[in-house]
Amino acid sequence: MQKFILFLALAMSATFVNAQENFSQKVKDIAKEIINVKKEEKEILKEEVDAINEKVANNEITAEEGDKRKEAAAERSAERIEERIEVLEEQLEDLVENAVEETFDEDADENKVYDEETGDLKINIKPKKQKKNKGEPRTTSQAVFAIGVNTLIEDQDFSTIDNNKFQLSNARAYEFGLSYKTRVFSKSNFLHLKYGLSLRVNNVRPNENQLFVKNGDVTSLMTDSREYTKDVYFRTVQWVVPLYLEFDFTKSVKKDDEIKFNTQKSFRLGVGGYAGVNSRTRQVVHYTDDKIRYEEEATGNFNVNNFVYGLGAYVGYKDVSLYGKLDLNDLFSENSIAYNNLSVGLRWDFN
Repeated sequence: MQKFILFLALAMSATFVNAQENFSQKVKDIAKEIINVKKEEKEILKEEVDAINEKVANNEITAEEGDKRKEAAAERSAERIEERIEVLEEQLEDLVENAVEETFDEDADENKVYDEETGDLKINIKPKKQKKNKGEPRTTSQAVFAIGVNTLIEDQDFSTIDNNKFQLSNARAYEFGLSYKTRVFSKSNFLHLKYGLSLRVNNVRPNENQLFVKNGDVTSLMTDSREYTKDVYFRTVQWVVPLYLEFDFTKSVKKDDEIKFNTQKSFRLGVGGYAGVNSRTRQVVHYTDDKIRYEEEATGNFNVNNFVYGLGAYVGYKDVSLYGKLDLNDLFSENSIAYNNLSVGLRWDFN
């Protein structure tokens, strides 16, 4: 819940950065405070555990008593973190709520007119100015953001989604990018070539207490005997160049014997593919051992293929669309089972 609220607030501040720089800075300050709280409490817990271990080593207390004290210290640390972060979350929620209220208040005040002599509120009705449709240039740019669910299928077989090896509801895929769109024909708005650069983050969460283990040139799923406190996640980060043919059903406008073109005012359909590189692989495991919580992070190639390529498509209305993408390359280079990343979700192209 904490990460979701933080992610939502940061996404909102990034979207409206030109109009709300002060709001964005406040959100970043709160985010830093949350990170600092966790670091401070981890350091305090480490000091307490070291002090307990020293007493055990000096025979001041028994090893059993030391374990009890360490468990109690860990619980107190978790409670302090939760209490301190809860306060920051409330500040974050208040900040977002106030920002929304101020926006509505400003819009309302613009339409208020007061009598100079009596101070009474008057209604000022102004005729709407007709906007000139200048049309868009042949090439336009868009900021791209996408979020969805991500999983692995075997041998490009969609029926293997039901094999219950990987979670669907809690595994996320993200995309952040910049794209350009060019009309293919100078006198038609129907077909566009869409291209750009995107950073994609794919998360996979194995089921049944499993994790990926590298054994030489082979990386496979193994059952772990440790007791997990959180689901394992396996993350790959990719830089890709997407290339789509986009069909835009926005109608052109003819005025004064001149045709004006606009985009993303109606339904859109895009089909194409992408190619790029894997830049980072990471696996994080949270588990308990002897009543102590641990976080284990492994970063490396895990025999993941360096190059990535695949197919993608989206369909939507105006700036929002439903998308799907499939990596045609195998996730791992030498495995007997060929895993392929599959993502489905929502995509925004801010024109």
